[in-house]
Amino acid sequence: TSLAVVIQTDADGSAAAQIDFVAPDFIGTPMNIAPTVCSAAFAASEATASAPFAEPTGTRTLSVTNAYAIGDPLILAVTDAARNIDPALRESVQVQVGVEVEVAGRGDRETVTLIEVAPDSGVFVGYVFSTAHTSLPNDCVLSVKSRDRVTGVYAAAAASTAIKRTRAFIAPVGIVFDDQTGEPVNGIILRLIDVGTNTLAQIRGDGPVYARLPASVVSGQTVKDASGAAYENGRGEYRYPSVAAGDYRLEIFNARGWKISDRPDSELQALNPSARRELTTTSPGPFNLSDASRGKVFHLSS
Repeated sequence: TSLAVVIQTDADGSAAAQIDFVAPDFIGTPMNIAPTVCSAAFAASEATASAPFAEPTGTRTLSVTNAYAIGDPLILAVTDAARNIDPALRESVQVQVGVEVEVAGRGDRETVTLIEVAPDSGVFVGYVFSTAHTSLPNDCVLSVKSRDRVTGVYAAAAASTAIKRTRAFIAPVGIVFDDQTGEPVNGIILRLIDVGTNTLAQIRGDGPVYARLPASVVSGQTVKDASGAAYENGRGEYRYPSVAAGDYRLEIFNARGWKISDRPDSELQALNPSARRELTTTSPGPFNLSDASRGKVFHLSS
């Protein structure tokens, strides 16, 4: 669904502000994203200069989302006509982005400046990068983990009733599991193949650095990118953080003779039903199954 601007009113009759997490979507609403204050803190490096990934700036079509992958830029949109003061300028607002945690004092938090998408629009958009690595509060990169919940908070006015919130889910990383038990499996070698060239895919790590990562990884093992940053994986987990648009397929290798399962989705989804793995693709249930899960060719969009 596209990003609809819904006009509501506060108790005093003024137009109510709204905040949403958004993500690229070819059927979304076109918005012009300016470089944020956070993104300007990073200088280009060799890793970024040749990478097919860049700041999510310029005109993008965006829709409301409730989930991101680790490494995605977390894009926020605020609609607030009251902050559209000068119709000739692209003005700005600030939002707080943080990870919801159960223990006070834990979890990363960042302040992000959103820039008006056009003069006199009253719609403000900005972003902060996410990463699996440890980062400090207010260093312009939000440290997240699989299954985290992140919150965006916008103070539309001084009154507490004017505090607006939105939430998003950090999607689980890839996981290799036993098709008889649903249990995660360590030690499986996975290779991502670029179908267009029939060679190993070009993989990059989390933004904003996007250092190179190997296309051949082992489930459950930590992998390091070219900058030395480590990507830790839990049981059976693996990640390909940043991959250019194109057609790909997954291959697996192991000494135990295991192969990609041919069991129907319905049987796989009946395994381990208590697992919390959202964003199902080809069938409802605890696992995110797609053509990639079957070793078939799948397409990634930029």
